[in-house]
Amino acid sequence: MASSFSVEFTLAARQDLRTISRYIAEKLNNPKAASELSDRITSSAISLSTFPKRYRVRRKDSKGCELRYMTVKNFVLIYTVYDSASVVSIVRIAYGRRDIASML
Repeated sequence: MASSFSVEFTLAARQDLRTISRYIAEKLNNPKAASELSDRITSSAISLSTFPKRYRVRRKDSKGCELRYMTVKNFVLIYTVYDSASVVSIVRIAYGRRDIASML
């Protein structure tokens, strides 16, 4: 049986999601798509509560934490797994073509 992890969004990840949603709703004039994408990103992140290590380690941050990337549509959820606390931390959410390394 798989253990269950709690999923948390950092302040930066929450801000990323708000910025993405606002851009789609206001600049692209598509509030329905913004809401649907936000819901999909959130539900995908929550799915990491089971088998959070299903995606490989892509890099390490400045503190040595292993960062994993999960793709949702055209966006990348960057997260780390804290086994000892049974926590998945969503660190950032970025458009897939963005220079992700510069965000970390």
